[in-house]
Amino acid sequence: MWVLNSFAPAAGATTGSTTVTVTGSGLYAVGYCRFGTAGVTVATATTSTIATCVSPAAAAARAVYMEWSNNNVDFTTARLPFVYFGALFVVSSTLLF
Repeated sequence: MWVLNSFAPAAGATTGSTTVTVTGSGLYAVGYCRFGTAGVTVATATTSTIATCVSPAAAAARAVYMEWSNNNVDFTTARLPFVYFGALFVVSSTLLF
């Protein structure tokens, strides 16, 4: 059985495309990362303990659970939080000499 221990970063933009490094055990060469209701993406493991996946876009800024699966059916129950954040804007700036 596969186990999800941790992943980083634990946050990304609602636009998606954040590369997430997953650590665990028993990871297959091709696996799946589920980001709550935002969706599932295909992951690639470099070893049986390290993999990467890319976060999908989310409809709104919110926290979801990130889970791992080797078969896209049975997902881990670790339920580690991943936080989607909205667009960041610069409100003001000061030029210093």
